[in-house]
Amino acid sequence: MLRDRPYKTRISCLYLHRTAFRLSLGLRCTFESLAPPLEVMKTELADRNINAKLVAAYLIGYPNMPKTFPQYPYLRTAQGADDTGVIITYNSQTPGKVKSPFTGKGDVYCINPVNWRTDDKIAEKTEHQGSRFFDFKTGKATDKKSFVSAKIDPVSGGLIVIPAVMVATQYTKNRKN
Repeated sequence: MLRDRPYKTRISCLYLHRTAFRLSLGLRCTFESLAPPLEVMKTELADRNINAKLVAAYLIGYPNMPKTFPQYPYLRTAQGADDTGVIITYNSQTPGKVKSPFTGKGDVYCINPVNWRTDDKIAEKTEHQGSRFFDFKTGKATDKKSFVSAKIDPVSGGLIVIPAVMVATQYTKNRKN
């Protein structure tokens, strides 16, 4: 799994506010760019020495990510939990969401981070390892396991996040207050 890799072999990609990008190579070298992260990766990861250190690029929320990159064979999307040297991305949506500028028409890449699949098989809430919620009034955090189930919508390529019924009801009540 990705978290088991030694730190010195990691390249971490941070995608902040869809405008700033930082590619950190171990402890010595960092690339920073305001260019879209995927564009930076196309050039920087062409170097085999750099590419060999990539564990995963988490480009969460990246709009309309293609499934393949024919012109850039060194850019690959994750197909499972044990893949390394890959791009991981998804755009979450609520059930019933019809249109989003971040998803496409079924030809966009998405991986379900609950079950690490790229098909429309639902990840049951029992597979969800948990979410962390912050109470800004008290400064305390609460962890909730089995909080959501999730499924990739094959039409839009979006990740449909389905909260547990009781939790969703409570969330709706709290939003009204």
